[in-house]
Amino acid sequence: MKQIKFAPCNDKQKRFLESTKRYLMYSGAVGAGKSFMGCWKGLMLNLMYPGNKGLICRKEARSLQGSTIKTLLEKVLPEEWVINYNVQKGEITHHSTNQEIPSTITFCGLDKRADQTYPTKIGSTEYGWIFIDEGTELEEGDWHMLSTRLRYLIPNLTDKENAVVPRQMFTATNPDAPTHFLYKFFFQSPSQDREVILTNPYENPYLPTEYIRSLEESLTGIARERLLFGKWVQAEGVIYKTFSMEKHIVKDNVFLPIKDYQAVYFGADSNFPLPRAAVIAGIREGGKIDILEEFYQPNAHVEDLIVWLTSWQKKREWTIYGYHDPSDPTAIDKINNAYGLSCEKADNSVIPGISEVSRLFDQGLIRINETCLNLTRELQSYRWKIKKEGDSPRKLNDHLCFVGDTLILTLDGEKKIKDITPRDYVLTRKGWKKVDLQEKTNQEAEIICLMLSDGREIFCTPNHPFWVEGKGWIPCNSLRYLYILVDSLRYLWQTKTLMEGAIIKAQMDTGEGVEDLDISIGTYGNLLTERFQKNITSIISMATKTTMRLQILNASHLKNTKQNTLKHKNKLKRIPNILIELDHSLKNGTQAKKEMNGILNIGKEALRKRFKKENMNVNNAVKSLFRGLLKGLNSAMLTANNPPYVLGVRKLKNKETVYNLYIEDCHEYFANGILVSNCDALRYLCNSIKNVPSVQVGSARIFN
Repeated sequence: MKQIKFAPCNDKQKRFLESTKRYLMYSGAVGAGKSFMGCWKGLMLNLMYPGNKGLICRKEARSLQGSTIKTLLEKVLPEEWVINYNVQKGEITHHSTNQEIPSTITFCGLDKRADQTYPTKIGSTEYGWIFIDEGTELEEGDWHMLSTRLRYLIPNLTDKENAVVPRQMFTATNPDAPTHFLYKFFFQSPSQDREVILTNPYENPYLPTEYIRSLEESLTGIARERLLFGKWVQAEGVIYKTFSMEKHIVKDNVFLPIKDYQAVYFGADSNFPLPRAAVIAGIREGGKIDILEEFYQPNAHVEDLIVWLTSWQKKREWTIYGYHDPSDPTAIDKINNAYGLSCEKADNSVIPGISEVSRLFDQGLIRINETCLNLTRELQSYRWKIKKEGDSPRKLNDHLCFVGDTLILTLDGEKKIKDITPRDYVLTRKGWKKVDLQEKTNQEAEIICLMLSDGREIFCTPNHPFWVEGKGWIPCNSLRYLYILVDSLRYLWQTKTLMEGAIIKAQMDTGEGVEDLDISIGTYGNLLTERFQKNITSIISMATKTTMRLQILNASHLKNTKQNTLKHKNKLKRIPNILIELDHSLKNGTQAKKEMNGILNIGKEALRKRFKKENMNVNNAVKSLFRGLLKGLNSAMLTANNPPYVLGVRKLKNKETVYNLYIEDCHEYFANGILVSNCDALRYLCNSIKNVPSVQVGSARIFN
């Protein structure tokens, strides 16, 4: 069998391999051999301690096979040392220094379903070591969840022997902003069990000189500081510093006929609440990009965008490929159904996308049609917004916000928007979603007051969009008398929403995934776990309080609350009918028939699906949970059946400080119980097409 040998090429690699700290970060620029070193350290721990079991992971599973696992199998672990390689299971069993006792390496992504907060693929498995490649991709919750899995005891060792085995979680990553949670964890909260090793490509003697030179030529601005010099630095000031009207804006007559371009691509952004935006680009010889035209239309639907794209496809007489805002999969599906158009989800990575656009400007590889007035204005107004939460680019005119006391519906009840943090989960039509960013956008904004039929008043900037039944997103200053808005109660009381909220809270409380919520034995047999039952009760209590607060605002609804509560008290068979009236999606067809058969069947089905337990007996548990809901359910039903409508809008004299939220994978949330919404077509285009192989764009391979 081939002998495994490795000699560190510098002192920093040696320090990393020899460190026994529980938490370790190998941070550096591209080309510093970070993934290589992470794989070596994991293998070393498996060889030193036969029977050990480690985990290699990244944020997304699709990133592993072509990068980290490829490095492990081609450069670190010899083929003859592999006993079994199970791709589907994500597990490699290999020989150790004791031929009779193999060690194991598991690999997976931390992907999560749309209805989950934390990943569950790892489940309750325990590990002796965990290697996280590109740790800055992780959320803080992912990091803490993984740390709870660092407790594997090697079966063939005694307790005394296991006590001296180092259990380590280490990450190899590019630097990010000093506000990233990893920077805070390692740099600002030093501890005896933590160590950081900083490196850069200049310290790797095996890198070709040409590679270093290409990095020096292609990286600019914040990307240069982080990816070349390995610095954890904050972005500041104007983003596209080298953009020039004289150099990059050209007249329409200099462009080639559409058929003469080597390739044609489009980039599009759903862009609510701003106008829907898109650009179409032709690729010339040498990989140079011409931005031929922009689509920039207020209140536009994806069908309007498709008409515009189709007009270019007819001129091209060939399929046009493109990339769209990944948060709007419905729009992507509709574009793909149109003749001659092919669309994929755009790479929405902010820093790499901005770096790629900046590089194109720096190297003179991009020209923009002078008719693209809105794109030009956005390029000039893009600034770095320095926030506690990290780098956040913004445009100067993106003030679509609410006053600080506006109430936002979260898993912990209603909170003022000024008090919302990135750890909060807010209600959307897609369920509970994590807040990516809360920011104070303007300290002297013009404010208008939206007055509703149930007594509610909402104070916001004039252009903030609200969802109007039958009309879609409409700016506040364009709302008209009797326009019907969407109330949060329609979604808050859905069975799925209640269950999902309880699961998320349980995961937040424990740092564990759904598969770790063990089913306990109680008075009624196999019931829900104690913490799940506690959390769903908490969610229901919050929902009831929210319902009653909104009910009190509406005097006409309040008159009927007592009467309906008494009428339905202790009649559990009425619950399914109430839920049907609340959940419009269950009114027709087989879904409605299933719901009419009883809430217990729906509860069992939802819980079995989430917990993957076919033999659960949850009848009594679900009945117990819903027994106390009648008062809230009837109140919610009344509000859902009498949705709020617009009475009028008035402008306030005084200016106020305003705030806005950015929600994970979603452009909406509920403000004062009403559904509201929160333009980067060029970034989507440039950052996505750079990964398509074969044709050169300057020094970067990007087009097919």
